[in-house]
Amino acid sequence: MDNEKKMQIGIIGSGRIASRFVNTKVDGICISAVYNPHLSSAESFAKAHGIEYYGDDLNSFFDKCDAVYIATPHETHGMYVRNALEAGKNVLCEKPMTLSGSEAKKLFSLADSKGLVLMEAVKTAHCPGFIGLCDLIRSGVIGSVSNVEAAFTKLTPSNQREYWNRETAGSFTELGSYPLLAVFEILGTDFKDVSFCHVDAPNGVDTFTKAAFIFSRDEKKSRALFRRTESAFAAAKTGLAVKTDGSLTVSGSKGYIYVPAPWWLTKHVEVHHE
Repeated sequence: MDNEKKMQIGIIGSGRIASRFVNTKVDGICISAVYNPHLSSAESFAKAHGIEYYGDDLNSFFDKCDAVYIATPHETHGMYVRNALEAGKNVLCEKPMTLSGSEAKKLFSLADSKGLVLMEAVKTAHCPGFIGLCDLIRSGVIGSVSNVEAAFTKLTPSNQREYWNRETAGSFTELGSYPLLAVFEILGTDFKDVSFCHVDAPNGVDTFTKAAFIFSRDEKKSRALFRRTESAFAAAKTGLAVKTDGSLTVSGSKGYIYVPAPWWLTKHVEVHHE
């Protein structure tokens, strides 16, 4: 397929994760442009990956693409999403899309009003392994779900951006999308209470966090995709300087499902009964 016939994707940002995106081959798309407010960074990235256009002017950048992938620091995501939607571009944004729920709702509303696609790049949600796991739970093989425990931790050097600012960085901001995906996909989003405990770096950035959720069954409000017990619980753990087993366990009234690390790249699932 000629590049002219493919969807032209423009990348906003030129850091580590943008490089991984460029190297992922998908039929029917072409990386046509890269934007960075620092022109030299955009130029280096474009030359390294054979991208024809690079620049530091957003309007010119938008003219070169059909859709936009955003891979910038977290605190800038919302601004770039809005700019891209207002320019009429479909958007795939790295996680977290925004740092507040209210801003995310406004951006989805804007996308709907313009008939555009806006998605957060949590690829696990669309992988066959995770979809198969959800189908397995939905089948009732472990009965009604009472508890979900998921973790995503890694050891990250303290000079990386994940440690720079307690307002925009830290383990839960950086990695929380993964365990929360499992919790909310299985138990729904109508939790009754949530509490956090965490270990912090000297500058206040959380280096290990555990979020504990309590769900109470309310058929009118529940968005859970699966049967759950009257009361249900969940734990989501993230870490940048603390390492724990990156597994997922779903406990039910007939047994439990265990997904070994790394559960977010689901390749193997175990169903256990008494």
